[in-house]
Amino acid sequence: MRRVMLLTLLALALSTAGLANQIRYNTGVPANQANVTMTPFAAAFAVSVICPTCSPVAGQISPVEISLMTSTLASGCSSFCTFSDGTATVDSLGGVQLFTDTVSNGTIIAGSIIMADLDPNPGFNAAGGSVHFGITFDSTRQVLVGNGSMILDGVIPEPGTLSLLGTGLICLGGMATRKLKLGA
Repeated sequence: MRRVMLLTLLALALSTAGLANQIRYNTGVPANQANVTMTPFAAAFAVSVICPTCSPVAGQISPVEISLMTSTLASGCSSFCTFSDGTATVDSLGGVQLFTDTVSNGTIIAGSIIMADLDPNPGFNAAGGSVHFGITFDSTRQVLVGNGSMILDGVIPEPGTLSLLGTGLICLGGMATRKLKLGA
């Protein structure tokens, strides 16, 4: 009986973790220890933030490396730029790719913020998400501090997770029925 109860609780715990509605990645804190690489504002733009010595952020998968590459920037941008498409990537500190997706509707506000929307990706984030870089750089585009974060919305649980949930619920129902029969 104890084994059945333990297995039931384990099945429910594992399946509940898979039903999270967001996954958050972060490069870690403090931002002044991050290594930021950024290309000049030209036809295409790339930024990458990694911080191997940073501390994890509570409730987020961190520290990781977050990169963004755009295909084209709007012409004539100096303090405010937009871009229509690109690619965002999250890698572990060991170099293993954890996530990649296309981005759209990007904005670069010189000296402070780079952000874009993640496109819906059925394999990871059915509802899309966002990528955000808080990067402070001077007029010569020398980076002073930086941090990156990515939020994936509406994560789809895998089929195995849902089968674990179903198994757990069936076991609980069976145990409740047995308990009622024994008590009656």
